[in-house]
Amino acid sequence: MTIFNVVMASREYATYAGPFGLGAKFYTSFTDGSCIISANFETPAINDEKEKLYKFARTESLASTWAGHKKWVGKLCSEGKQKVEHLSFADYLTLIQREDNYMLRIKNRTVLGDAGSMFNSTIISASLFAAVALMFWFLPRLVHSLYPSCWFVRDADKPSLLIILLLIPALLALSWFLARFQQTPFTVDGVGTRFFGQSPSADSSGYISTKWLVVVLLPLIPVRSYRIIEEDVPGQRQAGYSMRPLEKLHWEQIRETVWRSTLRYIIFVLLLASFGIWAFRECM
Repeated sequence: MTIFNVVMASREYATYAGPFGLGAKFYTSFTDGSCIISANFETPAINDEKEKLYKFARTESLASTWAGHKKWVGKLCSEGKQKVEHLSFADYLTLIQREDNYMLRIKNRTVLGDAGSMFNSTIISASLFAAVALMFWFLPRLVHSLYPSCWFVRDADKPSLLIILLLIPALLALSWFLARFQQTPFTVDGVGTRFFGQSPSADSSGYISTKWLVVVLLPLIPVRSYRIIEEDVPGQRQAGYSMRPLEKLHWEQIRETVWRSTLRYIIFVLLLASFGIWAFRECM
């Protein structure tokens, strides 16, 4: 009894009950291949029409979960579905294996998706960082072209001014293009992508926010505007969010973001200009 879990069944509702350490799950299958699962603890929900697999999970008492599962079975039966009346331990194993295989596929897709998203975000941050670094490196190269023997830049003969001028917009364009397909905003030491702004949606569903390329939280280039909607996720305490890209940028929000970031732009330009002035003064 300390090693194995008891499996129980309700023949009236053609349901298996599997209690274990976290709580209990109720399984009911139907002749059309549908399977419904109810759990009284937090676990990922399932709502897959193609696989005909459905799972509802919420932290509540065992009695409440069982009452809800019976109502679910009754509702489906009233819609014309027929329960698999023959109950056996082998069928129970088939049902839990079906759930486990489904969750394993979801986990593998999530891991691969997260890895791809992380790789994409890393490329975005690295490209942005390189573009900003080249902006500052452009000034020593310019000084070198005017004062080749200056101690400050006498070894700064690579890359050429032309290459730098071509690389900066190319790296920014690469970051912008990849950010269009990025699933979640991501920054590394303040460099990457981030949402700015929160405007009401036209249909009062959620709000509108714009994704930007950022450097040290300075919004550089707007990427895409999204309608962000808060959604309740069954079996989870915290609400989830869905992001739906808009066809066009929300320019009113972009102008507001630029206005609010004016001081940051001034500081960035002053830093860039100060570095250039210092470089010139060292060589004059």
